[in-house]
Amino acid sequence: MRIMYRPGTANIVADTLLCKQEDLKTQKEKDVAVYTICLVNPALIIAILDATLKDLLAAVNYKRELYKLIN
Repeated sequence: MRIMYRPGTANIVADTLLCKQEDLKTQKEKDVAVYTICLVNPALIIAILDATLKDLLAAVNYKRELYKLIN
């Protein structure tokens, strides 16, 4: 998985997905927003990243302890 930052107008998809109903000015924008859905629950992504980070930290700590025992 790769997360990339694209500022401003270069990131139209994220702009569209983050758009709030109150921010929509025209009827066409509101009609398009009705058909836009969130395909991935953000909480799920955060949970996966948290678990991965915990695993990485545990591996680093394990290697540190192992290094201390060897030296």
